[in-house]
Amino acid sequence: MRTKRSGSLAQSNANPFRAIRHGKKRAFLCAYSRLGAITKAARCAKINRDTHHDWIKKDPEYVAAFEVAKDMAIERLECEADRRGVEGVVRYRFDRNGQPFIDPTDPDHKRPYLEREYSDVLLIFRLKALRPDVYRERSSHELTGPDGGPINFAELVAEARARVRGGS
Repeated sequence: MRTKRSGSLAQSNANPFRAIRHGKKRAFLCAYSRLGAITKAARCAKINRDTHHDWIKKDPEYVAAFEVAKDMAIERLECEADRRGVEGVVRYRFDRNGQPFIDPTDPDHKRPYLEREYSDVLLIFRLKALRPDVYRERSSHELTGPDGGPINFAELVAEARARVRGGS
């Protein structure tokens, strides 16, 4: 778990939500920590998704537990992004007729051809998240007047008013 939260919630790998006595709340939190989606977690816990929002409004202990569940879901997604970016994903390759390509290194010409795909985009996002001071987007805009000098807004407004009055 990325963050430790104090309070009555026990921090345990087995079930960090065991302090939540309400079975449906605990089921929802466990499901959300794995799935990271309220609708899916509600379906898994057999509750209406609005029930979760009611618990958020009324139960401070549940709010704290939900933050833990959210951290767990985020960490799971971060691990998956890292895996896809660094280890890649193995994919079969098929021809235009849907037949698998055969691995040219297979002496029996039976093994399908596999390629490992990596996600540069996921790596970029992870680097930006982990080291924003190094990898964040930077841009700077500077407005200047004639010859790089300051902009005289009063003069520009006066000129615009004169044009409007004069009709040009």
